[in-house]
Amino acid sequence: MLLRLSASVFLSFGGLYPLWLWVNRRDAIDHGFTRFNLGLGAVVLGLGVLLVTLVPSEGPPASEGPPGGESAPSGVVSRPWLAVVWLGAALGAAAYAWHRRPWAVAACAVPPAVGVLVLIDGLAGTPAAGGLAAAATTTVIGGIALAGSMYTMVLGHHYLNAEKMPTRYLGKAIAVYAVVLTVRLIWDAAMIAAGEVTIGGIERPMRDFALSIDGMFVWIALFFGTVLPLVVCCLAGAAVRAKSTQAATGLLYVAVSAAIIGEASYRFDLFSYGLAL
Repeated sequence: MLLRLSASVFLSFGGLYPLWLWVNRRDAIDHGFTRFNLGLGAVVLGLGVLLVTLVPSEGPPASEGPPGGESAPSGVVSRPWLAVVWLGAALGAAAYAWHRRPWAVAACAVPPAVGVLVLIDGLAGTPAAGGLAAAATTTVIGGIALAGSMYTMVLGHHYLNAEKMPTRYLGKAIAVYAVVLTVRLIWDAAMIAAGEVTIGGIERPMRDFALSIDGMFVWIALFFGTVLPLVVCCLAGAAVRAKSTQAATGLLYVAVSAAIIGEASYRFDLFSYGLAL
């Protein structure tokens, strides 16, 4: 389970992280910031690919797994070679954008598009309330939200080296991150209110399961992965409006820590109980 959680979080975070460069694509941020983020996303994606290609699987044996004898953690990717292709596309896009070439940011959006298809392919065998569409939606939203926590923190930290950079750049990123978290909060509320989960062959309302002892991780995921980061966004936004980027960055460090705990809990709920939150 730990392998599956780590691989899933690394792949979705590293693969979708470059999308956040679009938030400030028109802002005059030095290219070193872009390079750092491209490298960060590629390194984390590479760790995820390493897990699904070189580490023994926790899933079924190769004879029962994907064609060709490959094995991979169930619910992460069904064909490890697809993850390698994904990493190759990410490295190629990073190399192209490294020297500020035309349409560099647009090129960085290609690997996340490939990655979404790879993640959907891997989730095909994961039973989840709402089916494959719900599992894919929560995985993509979760990856974007976790990446947003890191991106806003990195951008806030960048102000230490670029003190004259307008604070509205950070304010914009925090606002977009808050929107993503709000969407996730609405999604979670809808799933808990109307969704169903099958436990031990018995189908029961998700809201009843969430109120049981087994549903403890639902509230851990909801609090650390969505509610707490959303509160931090409000406080960090206020700090930015007060021109205190250091205070905002300190708060965003808290958001990153909470988001990691929350995302791991979200993936545990998905893989263990099929909760597409």
